[in-house]
Amino acid sequence: MNRKISRRDLIGTLGASGLAAGLGAFGTARADDPKGDDGKAVRPQGQTPRSPAGIVDGKVIQPRRELPVLHKTDVLVVGAGPAGVAAALAVQDKCLPRQVDVHKLQKILKEQDAYLG
Repeated sequence: MNRKISRRDLIGTLGASGLAAGLGAFGTARADDPKGDDGKAVRPQGQTPRSPAGIVDGKVIQPRRELPVLHKTDVLVVGAGPAGVAAALAVQDKCLPRQVDVHKLQKILKEQDAYLG
């Protein structure tokens, strides 16, 4: 099977399959679906899967939704890999991430037994 596929076709196919999964085409269930006696999610007969997503002009569209603010912060670093540690050090040292002391960063990463390739 040596059929060539363009990048555009690949992305379109993957996007459509992701949307299909999100719409419940493969029998996926949501946490808030009612549960049967066996603990598995069930839907009333004839009910369509609930998903706010849709396809418009070849793009996946999700409607706006309100999300509660749980905590306010000036800086939030997500992740503790090399980039996250560098970002946290930059905040701590009050500098830009590219100005972080590389030796200090390496020392912290070695202390964390981080994989550096």
